[in-house]
Amino acid sequence: MMVCEKVGTAGSGGFTLVELLVVIAIIAILMAILLPALTMARDRARRAKCQSNLRQLGLGMEMYQNQYEHLPPWLGGDRTWGDRHGWLEKIARLVYRAEKRDLGPPGICVCPAIGRFGFSCNQHHFSSPTEPNYREAKTIIAIYDIGPNFWRTLGRPSEEAYKYETDLSDEYRGKMGFLWWPGVIPPHRRGHNILFSDGHVKWFRRWDDREMTRGPDY
Repeated sequence: MMVCEKVGTAGSGGFTLVELLVVIAIIAILMAILLPALTMARDRARRAKCQSNLRQLGLGMEMYQNQYEHLPPWLGGDRTWGDRHGWLEKIARLVYRAEKRDLGPPGICVCPAIGRFGFSCNQHHFSSPTEPNYREAKTIIAIYDIGPNFWRTLGRPSEEAYKYETDLSDEYRGKMGFLWWPGVIPPHRRGHNILFSDGHVKWFRRWDDREMTRGPDY
């Protein structure tokens, strides 16, 4: 007759090997059930934080437009935080009301899903000489997030080199700009957060002609 061996010293009241295996199996099953839920909760938290950052950038965009009667121009070259020329830095500094050159790169410029500056402007909107009316503003894209492998997909040598890029624009990139760009991983569960000209922010899994446009010419 086979007797299950006790784990531990005699008389210690330890578990049998079978009992330990059952406990391990239960733990493994619970982890398999909980991990996807925890991952989804983490992704939703990052998406919500990214949306909050975009709303603050929308506030800075409105402040800049009220002050200068136009949006900050795209300069057409690589810019990094601290040179005070990129559109993203100009907007962010208004939000913080900071004129000091030593202001460190602020968190509102960061997409939490990629851990660095991660926003492009809709150049068609930023360079428009006229403001959209209320109805147009609800659908005209202003700023949106990019993917974690964005720079590498565009053939740039290093993602790290563009960690604090402040002048990314989608000029000449077609109807959708960099949204769902081929080969680029969308940052939030296959979707993008988009700030619209009227200031509202929404997450989309795919392009929707009814809710978004780069401008009247598209």
